[in-house]
Amino acid sequence: MPHDEAAWRAALPHRSGDAFTAAVVRLEAAGVTPSLAESVLGDLGEGLWTGSVDGVLGDAAARAVVLGELAAFLAAAVERTAHLRRTALEELATVRSLSDIARQLGVSPQAVHKTLRVRPDPAASRPLLAFAPEDS
Repeated sequence: MPHDEAAWRAALPHRSGDAFTAAVVRLEAAGVTPSLAESVLGDLGEGLWTGSVDGVLGDAAARAVVLGELAAFLAAAVERTAHLRRTALEELATVRSLSDIARQLGVSPQAVHKTLRVRPDPAASRPLLAFAPEDS
């Protein structure tokens, strides 16, 4: 198990089970800390893109490992977005025609129908962020 499991769980909310453990092992082996991983995921890699992240991420192997986690995080976010969109379309389809929905979205009725046919991924219901958005 990781040295600081709570910190790693906060840094890698998209991972669970064996995938979580394997990711932590890879990140720790590359010298990446939970706070650094959380920072990269939190700003969606912007700090790496602009060069404002220093330290261990000067190492190409560490960058590759942490960017792999960013890709996994983004894939989980895309799945969550698809799930939420599908849910909204299902709700709309109970009161409106697929043609009306498609027209409003700027897509074909077939695209709406295809989205509604896709089975949801149960993993999409897992929280991606370990914190609540700040009140404005």
